[in-house]
Amino acid sequence: MNAFANSLAVSAAPPEIVPANTVQNSNLRALLAHWERLRGNEAMPAQPRVSREIAHLLKYVHFSDVIEDGENFRFHLIGDAVFQGLCENQTGKLVSDHPDMGVRLRLPILMREVVRTRQPVVGLAIRITGNANLRADSVWLPFGGPEVKQIMGMTALTPLGPPGSSYPRPDIRRR
Repeated sequence: MNAFANSLAVSAAPPEIVPANTVQNSNLRALLAHWERLRGNEAMPAQPRVSREIAHLLKYVHFSDVIEDGENFRFHLIGDAVFQGLCENQTGKLVSDHPDMGVRLRLPILMREVVRTRQPVVGLAIRITGNANLRADSVWLPFGGPEVKQIMGMTALTPLGPPGSSYPRPDIRRR
């Protein structure tokens, strides 16, 4: 994650949810492939397990516990690079209380879709901060067995341009 990603969002829009097999970012693909291997023939893995194949990604990954069937989510474990620049560690805090309006809007939508479908979800969104306009590609993975109890998420940010620059909305899908 780059330094320009550290600013809080100054604008927020809902994410677009796309099929999991459309993920293009190599790190997000690696995390999804790891999840697929963990689940085997099951609907989802019972619990997260870390292996060498994703060790380099752990600083970008966060785990959230599902509260009341997706009414809210609590950050359980957060990699060092996830919310850089925040004064307060978000571990143990509710997603709905996050200081960044983009996180408060985008993450619950994506995680509720994981709870609803019990499948991996890929989200696309535009992140506008005081420092940059970014495309946020993310993958969200369910764990728990018969019901989703925990979600592993990771977001990859791609610069779209400096603050105040415009971009055509369809560019969000271009990779």
